Amino acid sequence: MKYLLAILPIFIMLTLAPALMAMPSNVYAQNDAEQSISQIQGAVQLGICLSGIDTFISCNNLNVQNQFNDGNNVAAQDGGNGKGSGNSAEQAIGQEQDARQLAVCVSGDGTFLSCNNLNIQNQVNEGHNVLGQIGGNGKYSGNTAFQAIGQEQSSTQGALVVSGEDTVLSGNNLNVQNQFNDGNNVAAQDGGNGKGSGNSAAQGIGQSQSSNQFGGCVSGGDVNESCNNLSVQNQVNEGHNVLGQIGGNGKGSGNSAAQGIGQSQSSNQRSQCVAGGDVNESCNNINVQNQFNDGNNVAAQDGGNGKGSGNSAAQGIGQSQSSNQRSQCVSGGDVSNSCNNLSVQNQVNEGQ
Repeated sequence: MKYLLAILPIFIMLTLAPALMAMPSNVYAQNDAEQSISQIQGAVQLGICLSGIDTFISCNNLNVQNQFNDGNNVAAQDGGNGKGSGNSAEQAIGQEQDARQLAVCVSGDGTFLSCNNLNIQNQVNEGHNVLGQIGGNGKYSGNTAFQAIGQEQSSTQGALVVSGEDTVLSGNNLNVQNQFNDGNNVAAQDGGNGKGSGNSAAQGIGQSQSSNQFGGCVSGGDVNESCNNLSVQNQVNEGHNVLGQIGGNGKGSGNSAAQGIGQSQSSNQRSQCVAGGDVNESCNNINVQNQFNDGNNVAAQDGGNGKGSGNSAAQGIGQSQSSNQRSQCVSGGDVSNSCNNLSVQNQVNEGQ
C-alpha cells in the first residue's frame, strides 16, 4: 500500500495531456516524443424563475455529454550509439467532462415540475499507448517513458425552491456518470550497453468521478417528491500496464518502473426541506457507486551485468470510494418517506 500511495500522485499528474506537456524533457535525449489524444467537454447551466403565481415545467437543466476514443498513440525510437543518445517519450490519452448546474425557483403560489437538474456523462476509451525504445550503446543512452490513460468526470448540481404554496416534483438533482476503459499502456525498453544506459518507465491508468448535489425546498404548503438527490457512478477498467525492460551491461544501467491503476469516486449530497404543511417523499439522498477492474500491472526487468545495474519496481492497484450525505426535514404537518439517506458502494478487482 505504501508503494501505491507513493506513485498515485504521479498518475494523477499524468492523466491529461497538458500535464504531460508541461514535464521537462531529457536534455541528453537524442529523440524526444510527446503524443496526446485529448477530449474535453464543459457545460454551465443556470435557470432562475421568479413568479407571482405558479411556476410550471420551468427552469429545468438537462446536460448530456458523450466521449468515445478509438485512437492509439504508437511510437518507436532508436537513439543510436553516440553520447547522450537516449530516448524520451510521453504518451497520454485523456478524457475530461465537467458539468455545473444551478436552478432557482421563487413562486408566490405553487411550484410544479420545475428547477430540476439532470446530468448524464459517458466516457469510452479503446485507444492504446504503445512504445518501443532502443537507447544505443553510448554514454547516457538510456530511455525514459511516461504513459497515461485518464478519465475524469465532475458534476455540481444545486436546486433551490421557495413556494408560497405547494412544491411538487421540483428541485430534484439526478447525476449519472459512466466510465469504460479498454486501452493499454505497453512499453518495451532496451537501454543499450553504455554507462548510465538504464531505463525508466511510469505507466498509469486512472478513472476519477466526483458529484456534488444540494437541494433545498421551502414551502408554505406541502413539499411532495421534491429536493431529492440521486447520484449513480460506474467505472470499468479492462486496460493493462505492460512493460519489458533490458538495462544493458554498463555501469548504472539498471531499470526503474512505476505502474498504477487507480479508480476514485466521491459523492457529496445535502438536502433540506422546510414546509408549513406535510413533507412527503422528499429530501432523500441516494448514492450508488460501482467499480470494476480487470486490468493488470505486468513488468519484466533485466538489469544487466554492470555496476549499479539492479532494478526497481513499484506496482499498485487502488480503488477508492467516498460518500457524504446529510438531510433535514422541518414540517408543520407530517413527514412521510422523507429525509432518508442510502449509499451503496461496490468494488471488484480481478487485476494482478
